[in-house]
Amino acid sequence: INECNELLLADCIYHKIFKDCSCEEIIYICSIFKEFKVEEEFKIYNPKKITFLSNKCISKLYDISDLVKSLSSLEINKQIENFDSSFWNIQLDLIPILCNWLQNKNIHECFEGKNIYVGNFVKSIMEIYNIIATIQVCCDSLSNEDIEYKTKLKSQCEEILTSNLLVRDVAIMDSLYIRL
Repeated sequence: INECNELLLADCIYHKIFKDCSCEEIIYICSIFKEFKVEEEFKIYNPKKITFLSNKCISKLYDISDLVKSLSSLEINKQIENFDSSFWNIQLDLIPILCNWLQNKNIHECFEGKNIYVGNFVKSIMEIYNIIATIQVCCDSLSNEDIEYKTKLKSQCEEILTSNLLVRDVAIMDSLYIRL
């Protein structure tokens, strides 16, 4: 796992955060692992402020926040030195932009007057794509206790990775020379 906090993503998979999520919700959840700079007036600190999210998705975002608190506390209690202050950060700011993107709006409509560089957005799309590819691979390592979860999540990841849902228009595999 290279694109995000590997401990947190593994815990999300293990604790079935992605269970019963739509493909869009999987993308939204994966986006919180990416640092994405927006101006202070567009920052989102509370998932409930994102009005289009389902209650289920909001609840999953709070569950991830609880995982962050638990894992970061464990790190402190075990006196594990972390040199990256952003290691436990989760960020909601990309979700509204992705909502527009997933509704097939063009890139300028997605930004809605925000001062965002196209290259930063494309890079985030590629990183989210890589996170989803990692989740798909991790599904093979899950036990067969909940074969339905494992099979459905792997299938949804495949759908996201092979459709034009996430990677399209200016966000294409060759757009930033990022290894996928």
